[in-house]
Amino acid sequence: MKPVVGVLCCALLLATAPPVAASPDVTWTQLFGGGLFEWGRDVVATTDGGYIIVADTASYGPGGYDVWLIKTDAYGNELWTRTFGGLYEDRGFAVRQTDDGGFIIAGTTGSYGAGAYDIWLIKTDPQGYSTWKKTFGGTAWDWGYSVEITSDGGYAVIGYTESYGPGMSAAWLIRTDSTGNTLWTKTYGGASSDWGQSIVECSDGGFAIAGDTYSFGAGSRDAWLIRTDSVGDTLWTRALGGSSSDGGRSVLQTDDGGFLLTGYTKSHGAGDEDLWIVGIDSLGATLWTETYGGSDDDGAESIAPLATAVTTGPDSRASPRTAVTS
Repeated sequence: MKPVVGVLCCALLLATAPPVAASPDVTWTQLFGGGLFEWGRDVVATTDGGYIIVADTASYGPGGYDVWLIKTDAYGNELWTRTFGGLYEDRGFAVRQTDDGGFIIAGTTGSYGAGAYDIWLIKTDPQGYSTWKKTFGGTAWDWGYSVEITSDGGYAVIGYTESYGPGMSAAWLIRTDSTGNTLWTKTYGGASSDWGQSIVECSDGGFAIAGDTYSFGAGSRDAWLIRTDSVGDTLWTRALGGSSSDGGRSVLQTDDGGFLLTGYTKSHGAGDEDLWIVGIDSLGATLWTETYGGSDDDGAESIAPLATAVTTGPDSRASPRTAVTS
């Protein structure tokens, strides 16, 4: 069976507490796709009670893969779809709803820009029609994985660059104004390969970035948390992991100023890869870790709050305050 984009509406969560035997209750599922390959990358709830999905599609659009934006109602029924792309490979990885009711998409494009692949930022109106598009990159591969709407109405995009930075690849933070014009950029990394997967704006106006590093840490690949000030200068970084391969996929700032980082670990847990959550204080010290999984591969792609009070203290593992999707 070919892969298609799917949306599953249920209690898709792991509370930061010991796992329980009960499975989540599925209320509905929806599938989206054509005769070729489609991959769902990100989904967020919209202000009208529905959902917006960003995906890759090989079935629709002019290129090998195109960015695919899907709007649904509260039950996952399709309201409209839009594709973005050229003749080559274009992919969308993150979407957010903007204050004007439209959407901002971060991804990568092989059809436009200066290099083999450039980071691609697409702004749309509420009906999904593009109002502007921006590319960022050099002559090599540059990919965008996450976008955050900043408190001043601009955007912060994180991904990786092979065009700039000290190593084979570096995490690349691009800060723009509300129309996608570059305000500043920063690279983070060492002599090997490093990249950013997720970004959040912190309460002090700085940023927290989750990603992976081959340059630092104990194992072949470690999860990586970078804390910056409001202009992207590094305050501290932490490599998290053991002797094997570990990765960071999403970060959430908690109400006490700490962080929850989630991803996967091969260094800890019961299986080949296990879902991994790490509680970290405001200065980067690890407070606790939890793994979830069986004998095969398990991992997480994002973490989000379920309640107004989310903390990293010892009791945060004993109450269902966060949702983790995989």
